[in-house]
Order: sequence, then C-alpha cells, then structure tokens
Amino acid sequence: VRCVYSMQKTAVAYLVLVLVLPGVIVGYNVDVRHPVVRRGFHDQSFFGFSVAQFRTSTDSWIIAGAPRDNITRLTDLGITRSGAIYKCGVSQNSACEVVDVDTDIVKGDRPEQDAFQDQWLGSSVAAGEN
Repeated sequence: VRCVYSMQKTAVAYLVLVLVLPGVIVGYNVDVRHPVVRRGFHDQSFFGFSVAQFRTSTDSWIIAGAPRDNITRLTDLGITRSGAIYKCGVSQNSACEVVDVDTDIVKGDRPEQDAFQDQWLGSSVAAGEN
C-alpha cells in the first residue's frame, strides 16, 4: 500500500510540473519581429565579446566589450587593438558610444606602448550600481 501511495504522489508531482513548467518557460519573450541589433565600428573588433545589462531609475543600457577594437585617440599615438567598452541604448534609435576609461593617455604623457597594445580591454564586462 505504501508503494502505491508513493507512486501516486510521484505521478501527481510530475503532473504538476508538466502543467506548471511550460507557463514559466513561455513567460520569457524575445522580440524577434523588431530586434535591436548593434554592430561594432571596426571589423575584427570582437564587438559583443562580453555583454552586460545596466539600468538606473531613468534609463537602461547595454554595456558591450570589443577587446580588439582600435580607438582613434590611441591609434594616433601608435597604439592599436587596445580594446574598448561601449555603452549602447536599448531603443531602436539609440547609438553606441565609447566609454572613456583610459583618460590619462591623452594628458600629454606618452604611455608605454606595450601596456596598451593588445590589452583586450572589454574582454570581460560587468555592470552594477555606482
């Protein structure tokens, strides 16, 4: 009698999972008819190598890494493939802009080229508060 009761409980549990689980899975929706597509500015930049979502109380962004990107102000100094991080709006009409993280380079001091050449900036991104 215990075995039959245990089997019935298991069957009921599976039935509940089968009935409830599709509702949870179907609840996630991706808009395939109107996608928002972002592309890097340079070929071979690996734009989108890493991606994170960021939201404040007033706006939302996608943070995208491009670890092989060439940033103009660095290529002017002879530094190539330093990588970049982009902040992209999530609406159809918004564009991506470079997040300026290496501000000391443009202050007049010529950096050691090896420190920034092929540094893979943007190979890993994370977004959070502050």
